[in-house]
Amino acid sequence: MMFLSVPAILLSTSFIAVLARRDPKRLRNLASAHARFSPSPLSARVRRLLGVLVPVPGVALMLLGAWWAFLVWLGALCIAGWIASRALAIHTG
Repeated sequence: MMFLSVPAILLSTSFIAVLARRDPKRLRNLASAHARFSPSPLSARVRRLLGVLVPVPGVALMLLGAWWAFLVWLGALCIAGWIASRALAIHTG
């Protein structure tokens, strides 16, 4: 039954990665800390859309009654968010 949780994890993690990579606050701090080129932030509309799309696979798992897959998805999403925030952290000291 692993086939339910893996696609949900990959889909939600990809949305989190896009949100983390193009976060306006992180990019603003990056521009002030380093003078090199940085990508432009996502528009508010796109950020909201991605934010709404992140939990959709989890809701689908709940509606299917795959509670174990939902818990695996939830744990993996927490870890993915933590890894994304640590990997893209700006170390200025």
